[in-house]
Amino acid sequence: MPRFLPALLASALLAQGCASSQTGTATQAGTPSAATPTVLTAAAKARIDSTLKSYVSSGRLIGVSAVVWEKGAERYYGAYGVADREAGRPMQRDAIVQIYSMTKPITGVALMTLYEQGKFKLDEPLAKYLPEFADPKVYAGTDPSGEARFVPADRPITIADITRHTAGFATNPGEPGVGRLYAAANPLDRHNTITQFSKKLATVPLAFQPGTRWSYGISVDVQAALVERISGQPFGEYVRQHVLNPLKMRE
Repeated sequence: MPRFLPALLASALLAQGCASSQTGTATQAGTPSAATPTVLTAAAKARIDSTLKSYVSSGRLIGVSAVVWEKGAERYYGAYGVADREAGRPMQRDAIVQIYSMTKPITGVALMTLYEQGKFKLDEPLAKYLPEFADPKVYAGTDPSGEARFVPADRPITIADITRHTAGFATNPGEPGVGRLYAAANPLDRHNTITQFSKKLATVPLAFQPGTRWSYGISVDVQAALVERISGQPFGEYVRQHVLNPLKMRE
């Protein structure tokens, strides 16, 4: 079975390459000075080339590509290695690749279209729309016998919390105090509907008080549940209608 490996969008590298092509300084208005080149230099392109090649030659990736679009035109394109290892097909512009976590910004855009419509406020309690998250309990260490202690949350989880990953949700079975409860609830079982996911996650006590820490990941799934609940549409249908189709994202 062919294996398609991800293309690498080396944003930090490209930003450095772009920066290295600029010799001027910004004006006080925030626009480049007349001395600032508007395109990548040959040296910057060579730097990008060498880094992309190194990902392939080191074995970290079997195929990689990158593009820089600046001032309305393509300024750089490079591709190295193969897109299909078994067939030996080289990495090219039409390679179909996996780009992980790109559903996250799309989910965020879907949620914010509802915000633009005035459907919710960021400082509102999440439980106003997803009542299963009302009155959460929070892990508070262990008692003298070693048993986990749980206390009421100091404040409600807000919608802002699920946009910035500060809600306090447990994210893995190894989470201190709540990991076994998270594993038992299994909210990310692929057979769960979004509603089932949300209700199962809500049964797990929080790993920390809302707003006190940052923990990346599962809040985006809660955003999807919120989109579905507020819009009254299945999440996939809402995303297709309000995000993908308007942007002509056909695939």
